[in-house]
Amino acid sequence: MYAWSPATSSATTAASKSQADADTAGKIEVGERAGNDPWPRRYSKSGGSVYFRQRDWPGEMQAMQMLVDFQQMVLQDGMDPKVVHAEFLKIDEYRDLVLPDLASMPALQKVVEFHRLVLDEGLSPYDVHSKFLKIPAYRSFMPYDLGGPHPDDPPDQIDAAD
Repeated sequence: MYAWSPATSSATTAASKSQADADTAGKIEVGERAGNDPWPRRYSKSGGSVYFRQRDWPGEMQAMQMLVDFQQMVLQDGMDPKVVHAEFLKIDEYRDLVLPDLASMPALQKVVEFHRLVLDEGLSPYDVHSKFLKIPAYRSFMPYDLGGPHPDDPPDQIDAAD
């Protein structure tokens, strides 16, 4: 699992603001959830294996959610992509995604390309995201609040918009 607090105060809702947020603003931690260990409570948000429903998802779907979480941390929460990337490298599945040949997972190629352009090339995550939203395969995996399709849109309408 991973837990983080947004880097910017505008990304933190009034309900989640606390001294803990001030101490952990812009920070992320990857670790195991062991019993009553309170480490994730230091942060205002969490993701990954903490959610039981995701544990039953197919591997590709879990991987996609992890990459979408990464993008939400950067685009919505103002996190430094290099900080998130460095911490995510502790996750075996993340390392497997960003390092190998992705021919077996074509749906993930553009999302991983986003990471490469932002981390390796130093391009603006907002510019890359805006450009990639024009690609149906990329946009279809984005949540609605990041420019993805509305949950009620039928698949043929999503493709027609591109």
